[in-house]
Amino acid sequence: MKTDYNEAIARLRTLKPGETFVYFTGELSRDADSDRFKNAERKARALTVRELADAAYAQYKMGRFHLLQRRVDKKKFDYIAVAKK
Repeated sequence: MKTDYNEAIARLRTLKPGETFVYFTGELSRDADSDRFKNAERKARALTVRELADAAYAQYKMGRFHLLQRRVDKKKFDYIAVAKK
């Protein structure tokens, strides 16, 4: 997961205006909640998901992105960054 995370962060930083990137698929609020998990591996994955979400949100706050969600399944979403033009 850490490699995927590093690749996603790098991709977020290099999006050109108008480009889109699905930076996470799942249920972000649930999957990023490390307090839900007792298993160390799942807890670490949740922390990584939280770091990725925070990185996307930071870019949004700087005015670089629009952040969107697209429903994929009942409790599963694509989280999408769209670089502003």
